[in-house]
Amino acid sequence: MKKMFFHFSFILPALLFVTHQLLQKVYHIKIQLLDNYLDPFCFTALVLPLLQLERSLLFRSKPFTHFESFIYFLFLVLFSEIMLPALDDSFVFDPIDMIAMGLGLLWFNFFHSSTLRIGIHQTI
Repeated sequence: MKKMFFHFSFILPALLFVTHQLLQKVYHIKIQLLDNYLDPFCFTALVLPLLQLERSLLFRSKPFTHFESFIYFLFLVLFSEIMLPALDDSFVFDPIDMIAMGLGLLWFNFFHSSTLRIGIHQTI
C-alpha cells in the first residue's frame, strides 16, 4: 500500500497539483493552459489510485482492469463535466477537460499495469 503512494506515478501528479494551486491561489501566477487543464489531469491521475486503494482495503480485491478503470473514468467525467455544471453555475462544461482527464486515465493505466500492480498486493 505504501509503495503506491511513494511511486512517482502518484507523487508527480500530487506535486504538480499542489505546486499549481500554490502558484495560482497564493502567488496569483496565472498560466492559462495549466489553470484550465492541469487540475482535470491530476484529478483522474490521483483519484483512480485512491479508489483502487479503497477497493483493495475494503474488499481485498485485485487491481483494476483497464475496463474497470475506464468505467470509473466515465463516472468521474459524467459527475464533474455533466452533473456539476448542471447543478451549479460556478462549474463549467469543457470538453477539453475530458481529454485532460483521459490523459490522467492513460497515465494511471500505464503505470497500473506494471509497477503498481506488484506494489499494492505485496504490501497488503
